[in-house]
Amino acid sequence: MAAELTNVDGFEFEVERRGNTEMVNLVVSTTRGPRGKRKLLGEAFMRDAFTPVMQYRVKHAADIDDLRDRFIRQLIRQGFSPLRSRRQVDGKFEDWSGIDLANYDTSVLDAGKARADTSEV
Repeated sequence: MAAELTNVDGFEFEVERRGNTEMVNLVVSTTRGPRGKRKLLGEAFMRDAFTPVMQYRVKHAADIDDLRDRFIRQLIRQGFSPLRSRRQVDGKFEDWSGIDLANYDTSVLDAGKARADTSEV
């Protein structure tokens, strides 16, 4: 029997990369495997001028907040600077909330900015 997939939630993120601000939608679902165990799954697809399609997957998160944090870490590793996010509940988005980057390792972002600054000289 295939895993059952049910859409339960979502997030919308506003991110900045290379001076461009983009929106990313993270769809959160629960999967139920053949043994009946439930797991959270997050998927996001995005396009930009430099990469035609990017797919992000977050598997086996403990809860919805853990899944959100893991996705933010993935965005940072890919060079995106998350600015703010909002959660989708029952088909409606809540208010925007800022993302405090002090809680995350942003050394990748800092290194990218340093490389960009030296290449402009």
